[in-house]
Amino acid sequence: EYIPVVIILIASGWRISDVLNLKYDTCLEHTEQGWYLKGDIRKTRTIGHRIPISDEVKTVVESVVQVTREKSTEINNPRHLLFNRYSGRRLGLAPDGKRISEALNKLAQKYDIVDDQGNLYYFKLHAFRHTKGVELINHGMSLVHVQKWMAHMSPEMTLVYAKVLDTTLRKSWEQAVQNGLFRI
Repeated sequence: EYIPVVIILIASGWRISDVLNLKYDTCLEHTEQGWYLKGDIRKTRTIGHRIPISDEVKTVVESVVQVTREKSTEINNPRHLLFNRYSGRRLGLAPDGKRISEALNKLAQKYDIVDDQGNLYYFKLHAFRHTKGVELINHGMSLVHVQKWMAHMSPEMTLVYAKVLDTTLRKSWEQAVQNGLFRI
């Protein structure tokens, strides 16, 4: 049940609270340029924040939207949440992010997923955000664009993700040299 949440976390780099507050009736937007994930970023009070998504991610979101629409009523999902609880004490609320983290950590234990040092990997949901920021930078996206993608209020917040791989640094330097940066 948490796989779509994790897919959106990976694709978007949004905080778990922002993913869990997506609304099924407004979270997808299509323009001439393609598909966008659209939601409110609570921490920075960014309303209607949009990021581009692939057709594959759009298909995942659409399937969740379809199931959610079928299950939802104004009583069990009054806020039109994409990820909603339909019974129990969390009726009408999003799943608890801690439960998602626990489920991922059970998978790590079951399948013996380990870190670089060989220790059992411990999933932290915010790591998906960090990974996305580093990934965007290392694939050539400018810091200004990453700042907008992450809905950061300042460039300094984005610089936390500016962990440039040596290969990325080398490629960037080689391109600059090709463009006439340095000649002997």
